[in-house]
Amino acid sequence: MPVYRLTADLNTDPEVGASPNRIVSVRFAAPMHCHDFYEFFLIVSGSCRHLVNGGVQRLAEGALVFIRPDDTHAYDYDGKNDCEFVNIPCAAELIREAFRYLGGEPFARRYLAPAMPPVVILSQVERKAFLTEYEKLRVLSSFNKPYARLFLKGLIAETFTSYFSADCTASSNTLPGWLESLLAEMQKKENFTAGLSRMYALSKRSPGHLNRAFRQYLSMTPVAYINGLRLDYAKVLLLSTEHPIVDVAFESGFNNLSHFYHLFHGEYGMAPAELRKRRKTI
Repeated sequence: MPVYRLTADLNTDPEVGASPNRIVSVRFAAPMHCHDFYEFFLIVSGSCRHLVNGGVQRLAEGALVFIRPDDTHAYDYDGKNDCEFVNIPCAAELIREAFRYLGGEPFARRYLAPAMPPVVILSQVERKAFLTEYEKLRVLSSFNKPYARLFLKGLIAETFTSYFSADCTASSNTLPGWLESLLAEMQKKENFTAGLSRMYALSKRSPGHLNRAFRQYLSMTPVAYINGLRLDYAKVLLLSTEHPIVDVAFESGFNNLSHFYHLFHGEYGMAPAELRKRRKTI
């Protein structure tokens, strides 16, 4: 799957340092991408699967996420559920300035060190407050850019201090180097189709050690992670080829067709054939 690189010069207003956006469906969100700027996004309604850094974050209404330049991510339907979200792409220099003001390198590490983007769940009151500030920034950006930039600086600082906390960026969420390397290797087709035995061989850890690490850092089992990779690959094949469904299942690493159907429906809320029928509208 290609990864697109978005740049600040095309995605932020240089006079403001941001370009607030509202995305009404994951259908209109950017495909798998990274960027040279930071970003906050808030799920306004619905839910989605946030595909990021080789893992999946299931996000529902009220989830506020901080995306770093090194994060590679995209959005997908959560079964049959869609979502609407607002995002604020922020110029890198403004985030660095906020980090220096709020505590320097130790403060920045809380948000930059974790392998997965920090996520907090806002209450209804907090959601309303954030959306009000978002709307102010959007309006100011249209007619008073210098003041909008100043307002944005305050909004960035307030977002970190009022919503994010050390709890969502605890050091226990930082992946060990060996596990991060393993996840990268397992994203290769020849590895995730080979399955659990290949993961054990690549990890050079005991099954017990590997299971504990997956539960601690990813809140899932190795088998669930592998099945997620296989299902994502199967979805790509269903949407981009005319291969028979049985061939899609086997090519994705599933040797049992009924098991593939069961997992696919559990993940996407529909049968493979139904997804293929809907591909022109997804």
